[in-house]
Amino acid sequence: MAAFDFPNSPSLNDTYAANGFTYKWNGTKWVRSSPSIGAQGATGPTGSTGAQGATGPTGAQGATAAAGAQGAAGAQGAAGAQGAAGAQGAAGAQGAAGAQGNAGAQGATGSTGPSGSATISNNADDRVITGGSGTNLVAESTMTYTSSLLKLATGSSTSTDAELLHLVGGGTSNRGLKIGTGRATGASQNHAAAIYDAINSESNGYGSQHRFKIAGTDCFTIGYNGDFGYVGINDTIPYPDAVSGNTVNTCLELGSPSGTDTASVIKLIGRQGDGTLNKCQIQWAGANNRFDITVNGNQALQIQANKDVEVTDGDLVIGTSGHGISFAATADGTGSSQAEILDDYEEGSWTPTVSTGNASFSTVSGRYVKIGRQVTIWYRIAGGGSYSGSSSLGIQGLPFTNNTAFNPIGTAEFYKILFANGYSDHVTAYLAGQTMLWLRNASSGGSGNYLTVDLFYSSASISGVITYETNS
Repeated sequence: MAAFDFPNSPSLNDTYAANGFTYKWNGTKWVRSSPSIGAQGATGPTGSTGAQGATGPTGAQGATAAAGAQGAAGAQGAAGAQGAAGAQGAAGAQGAAGAQGNAGAQGATGSTGPSGSATISNNADDRVITGGSGTNLVAESTMTYTSSLLKLATGSSTSTDAELLHLVGGGTSNRGLKIGTGRATGASQNHAAAIYDAINSESNGYGSQHRFKIAGTDCFTIGYNGDFGYVGINDTIPYPDAVSGNTVNTCLELGSPSGTDTASVIKLIGRQGDGTLNKCQIQWAGANNRFDITVNGNQALQIQANKDVEVTDGDLVIGTSGHGISFAATADGTGSSQAEILDDYEEGSWTPTVSTGNASFSTVSGRYVKIGRQVTIWYRIAGGGSYSGSSSLGIQGLPFTNNTAFNPIGTAEFYKILFANGYSDHVTAYLAGQTMLWLRNASSGGSGNYLTVDLFYSSASISGVITYETNS
């Protein structure tokens, strides 16, 4: 029988089979489960003692024992020798001040000084005192100072401008800035306008100026020179340019900061009935060297430096009938009653309808283009088979009224139409009033005849084009 070799570290209910026997681990030992277990045999002899196992790790440090009781004090030793005297200590703090002594006796009254000679005339509360002649002072009724407010007022209502403050720089006394008040246009009182007058503040050719600066940079300039008034933003000398020799007397100029690819802009903002915000911006685009108009951030119109005008998005709409694009600058022809305004353009479709003749067509279609008063139509009638009678074929349904002074003619192509004996194959399409007809030429030189529906074969067709004039 082979030796049993039970597995190491078995788990509960693990089994092991060998030499026809099966064993199960019950957690402490292997117990035979098959074949059936017989009576327990006698306990075998005790085996020899195994080798000494390795020493276990050192246990944790035990708690420190409590300290022993304090021993008794030893006997007092003999007194030592007297030490040297210590250094002098710092001075003590200052003591509190003593009580106030009694007041001394009142001194004798001095002699009365001489009376002053200055006088203040017209005095009242808050008036500013100014010097007068000699020792006289004047309380100014038109200059008051109350609660940090200095107020300058005119003496009475007047129709002329009143100067209230004059700031004088170097040079003559009439230079500088005068600030005053005046009557606004159409007003009856003297409180409706503020006057800022830069008098003789510039001696150059651009005249007087108001210049408003921020951090040393000119932001807003108002100027005047003779008949010329001008306003500039980001421009110290917003002086107008002459246009085609005409003198410009008023100028609003938007300057451009130094640098490249800069632009001057005017932005207009408004809201429609439902409160929606809309913006229009007018600018000179420096990078593109052109004038732009944008609507809500989208380009609408451009004027190039070479004076070309481009509608970048949207349509050019002529809002009033009878107006359009004028070509009056071009040379006129030799005729009379010239009209040089292109006032209309339209293109679309129209439907030819049979007005005379017993005919029914399965295809009727047409297109047109109108330029000014000139109308060109294209048409096609074809198919069907209900052609009877000897009446001439007439077509109506023109897209615009024919107002040509004479019968306009056109060209046409014919298919499956019998041109009867006595007539040539030459057929002329023309408009008689508002009806399109086809005239056949007589081969013998006699009178012509209209194209009649009894000449049509089944599936016949006519296609053509004709141009005429309308009155609008």
